[in-house]
Amino acid sequence: MRYLLRNDYSFRLELSLNIRISIFLCLLISLFFAAKAKTDETDLQTHNILSRKAIVWEYPDQKIDCKLISIKSTGVEISETEVQGEENKRFIPFNDLVRISFKNKKQNNLHPANLSLILLENGDRIFASIEKIENDYIFIKWNMQDKLLQIPLETVRAILFHYSRQDKISRKLLSKVFQADQQNDYYYLVNGDTVSGELKSMDSSAVSLESRSGLRSILRNQIAAIIMNRELISFPETKLVHQLVQFQNGSWLNCHTIDTDKSNQIQFETIAGMKFSTGFEAVKSITFLSSRVQFLSALKQVQYQHVPYLSQHRDLKVNRNNHDLFLQLGDVEFPTGLGMYSQSSVTYQLSGQFQRLHASLGIDQSAGKYGSVLFSVEADRRKIYESPQITRATSPVDIKELILDHCNELKLNVHFGEFGDIQDLANWCDLLLIK
Repeated sequence: MRYLLRNDYSFRLELSLNIRISIFLCLLISLFFAAKAKTDETDLQTHNILSRKAIVWEYPDQKIDCKLISIKSTGVEISETEVQGEENKRFIPFNDLVRISFKNKKQNNLHPANLSLILLENGDRIFASIEKIENDYIFIKWNMQDKLLQIPLETVRAILFHYSRQDKISRKLLSKVFQADQQNDYYYLVNGDTVSGELKSMDSSAVSLESRSGLRSILRNQIAAIIMNRELISFPETKLVHQLVQFQNGSWLNCHTIDTDKSNQIQFETIAGMKFSTGFEAVKSITFLSSRVQFLSALKQVQYQHVPYLSQHRDLKVNRNNHDLFLQLGDVEFPTGLGMYSQSSVTYQLSGQFQRLHASLGIDQSAGKYGSVLFSVEADRRKIYESPQITRATSPVDIKELILDHCNELKLNVHFGEFGDIQDLANWCDLLLIK
């Protein structure tokens, strides 16, 4: 009997000890995960703080190094400094903003592999994975969004599958997009053939189109690009007040609504009709366009002249270079600007509305080693700027708030450099007019 009692006591003691050890281990595990959650939360807060550091360009020429707190429907709230442990906050209306440039560390996924380039009629571009096309919409996965985004098909100018700016075929197809004005949808195949017909739908494996011979299907992996029928494109009117948003992945979109939601994500509604939200870390810059701030390339020139070195005439290119590619200085591509060739000039009538001009100048990255030009700017026939000789090896030259003194006539000139007009792809990028 005593033996049984002793064994029972030993068993209960051992059981009690095991329970205590189990409870202790559970407490340790709970403390570990609580500490990890706290660390993750701290890391997230640190990431959010870092992703919101920005340079705010306040109208007309004040640059503010600050933290962006939130974006409201009418303006932004910023924190410039900390005063006695408290944030010094202030609100800046959209109408008093020129640009916000985020200090996010530059990502290395510009033109990410295996993504398609979608070009819209207004110049917007989106790097995304196309899931399907149906019911007159393109459904895409874009920028770490959980749900599929929809793009109205009638706003799309072209789709380039697996686009890369280093790829010669991609550049050739992009040039065709900018030059195309055809009255049918055209499909450029990877084997070099071309097929025409109205786009009906697309899934993960094939594209369906209506051709003269009837409904047909083409395997998706056989298509390099689709260029849309310009006659069927319908794009909403772009209002004077809107924002040009550039993203870290190389996309850029014109928006008419920007706001932050309760989870501190930036909500966008584009002029083309896309609605989505993303974190601050995904945004590179936001330019605020209004009656006070406008891109020169959005205005109509009153005169353009080109005097060739020999005989080949070169046209003025708006928002692309003279080879009908994206404007590029060094590693940076620009959504807006002018592509010119030496020797040429373009004149705009400003009617005394603007006081300052901002721009980045240089030889396009696609030019060869012999490109060399000089840039100059005239206001009411008075020279107000002249650059040194610029080559492709020269770093881009930034004109920062060149004073126009409310001139009536603005003239941009590109002059011959050392090698005549050989490879003289002169770019005037990011031409911002400020009242």
